[in-house]
Amino acid sequence: MKNAITIYDKIKRLEKTCGKISDICKILLSTDGSITSIFEVLKGDIEFKALKQEFLKADAKIARLLGVAKGAAVNSRRVLMSKDGVHLMRALSYTSADAAPDGFKEDLTAGNIAIGKILKKYNMETRREILSVSLKKTENLLRRKYRIIYGGKTLVYIEEEFFADNF
Repeated sequence: MKNAITIYDKIKRLEKTCGKISDICKILLSTDGSITSIFEVLKGDIEFKALKQEFLKADAKIARLLGVAKGAAVNSRRVLMSKDGVHLMRALSYTSADAAPDGFKEDLTAGNIAIGKILKKYNMETRREILSVSLKKTENLLRRKYRIIYGGKTLVYIEEEFFADNF
């Protein structure tokens, strides 16, 4: 078995380049659970807003990220989570239309429900595979990229950016 780099190792490497990361931000970067649930525990009810949502045909990059054929139907969604006007996170997600169950697809395209809440609503057994963590220094945004795996296939690819100064 090859030695995989753990999320702990990835965060330690990130701290070497950008300095100390708060414990809350470490949790946000490393969780394999719902970010929405963590925000609700920390901040109470949060505002969720879909900034842009559209169906598109997967280009080569998106096809590779989702493990689908080039030209496959994909839902692209940009969202913002806030509390009392303070931005907590923004995200971009791509969801494979073919891999998504019908109820999931309908709630996703409604645009007003976080993916973690949709997964919970339908009792979908999934896992999150964190691909990378990084820092966008110009805006002090902690970033992570990950996949949500469902039925052995990538259902969703997500890029999240956390406004580190707000934690």
